[in-house]
Amino acid sequence: SARSRSAMRSSGSSIPTDNTMTADYATLSVTNKATARHNGFYFLRASNDVGEDTCQTIVMIESEAPVFVYGLQDAVVDEGTDHVLSFVVRGIPTPVVTLSKDGANLTYLTEKTENGVKYTHELLELSKEDGGVYIATATSETGTAVSQGEVKVRLTRVPPYFLVPPPFRLQFGEGDTQLIYVKLGGIPTPNIYLTKDGTDRIIPPKYVIFNEDKTLEYRIELPDLEASDAGKYIMSVTNGVDDTIRKTIHLELDVPTTAPPTPPATMEPGDLTVIYGIKLQPERDEFYISPLTTKDGFFTLEIPGVGNYSTEAEYRVTVTTDGFNGQVVVPSDAVITKSRPSGTSPRPKFTITVPIPVSRDMGSGYVTVSAANPRASDSVTVRLNDVQEANVAPYVDPKPETVIAYPGDTVAFVTRALGSLPLEILWSRRVGTDTVPIGNTGDYRLLSNGTLVIESVDQLKEGKYVLTLKNDE
Repeated sequence: SARSRSAMRSSGSSIPTDNTMTADYATLSVTNKATARHNGFYFLRASNDVGEDTCQTIVMIESEAPVFVYGLQDAVVDEGTDHVLSFVVRGIPTPVVTLSKDGANLTYLTEKTENGVKYTHELLELSKEDGGVYIATATSETGTAVSQGEVKVRLTRVPPYFLVPPPFRLQFGEGDTQLIYVKLGGIPTPNIYLTKDGTDRIIPPKYVIFNEDKTLEYRIELPDLEASDAGKYIMSVTNGVDDTIRKTIHLELDVPTTAPPTPPATMEPGDLTVIYGIKLQPERDEFYISPLTTKDGFFTLEIPGVGNYSTEAEYRVTVTTDGFNGQVVVPSDAVITKSRPSGTSPRPKFTITVPIPVSRDMGSGYVTVSAANPRASDSVTVRLNDVQEANVAPYVDPKPETVIAYPGDTVAFVTRALGSLPLEILWSRRVGTDTVPIGNTGDYRLLSNGTLVIESVDQLKEGKYVLTLKNDE
């Protein structure tokens, strides 16, 4: 006959019991929701008028800190498509899980698997605002685990942009056929056409090439040109994103300066039979140079020109210099590069490339370039100004252009910083109302001529980049 029954933990605290009596024995049970805090030794004591007895047992509740078996992953997803965030969490007891972005909690679906509980959240018709860092947190009394993944939304509507723009000026002869080549990017596919200023004539491209990198190459043909075709042409490019891009092309008639001479009966190697003569056409007659902005200690002087010939013989080129404190030696390795455009009456263009050695105390001077053959010749003189001597305020040539890229690309803001020395070159990026300096760190490389190279571009690197030049001027 049981007089009393009780259970006690090793801590000395009594535990309520449930007692069930039968004829011969008593059953005692302790019921509670098991957690790790219930671990320990338990003692049972039973007594009656005859005596008492005791026994003990050990309770060990299994536990495991939360862990992400499969965490959130980084992803690059096209705008307008769907994307599912998923992760698997394991832990004993089952952790409390939250999924959030920018501090706001998100809903999810759950599914039990062999490895734990799988959580999923579906992003429908992604927009730019859906991009960002998503954070999953699993918490229980045994610990906390965190996983995060970044979703980058790749914009599928990119305004058109030129990779190879059209030429600003083209010369032609009567009967010629001109091909205008451009390379474009943009999503969706840009439309392009050419119109002559002041007319309703629309000229579509004749050839379109679709490249694997999602760029396109266009060729617009102007066949059998006549003198009346000369004038200003407007190239228009649009794809419904932002405003239409327009480029101006000046088509000029190449008027013969002399009547075609009678070709000689015999030709010596290297001779050039000139039909209409040679014309050198430098872009400018004055250049500024600096030891800091030249490549490998040389300034490359390029003199373009045009001229007709009936053989493939080379032009003869001579170069002379005057000034430069007597330090510049006339280079002997000037190079001429010719190109023959298609057409019934080809008028080849050529470029004379002259490497000019640059030193810190060379001063300013003049360079005269001549191109000649037995039938015709032409020459031009350009001035090279030493920026240290000229007291030139900072300027850039060319100016950096807007760059559109895909995530992971390497891009460059190509420029050349010029001005009197010492010249300080500073790049920065505008973030909101702040201006953050950029140096040669991480994915950024600043070249000596002022060009900024950015590797592994992503949405976090988007924004306006500013080039600042400083000197004593």
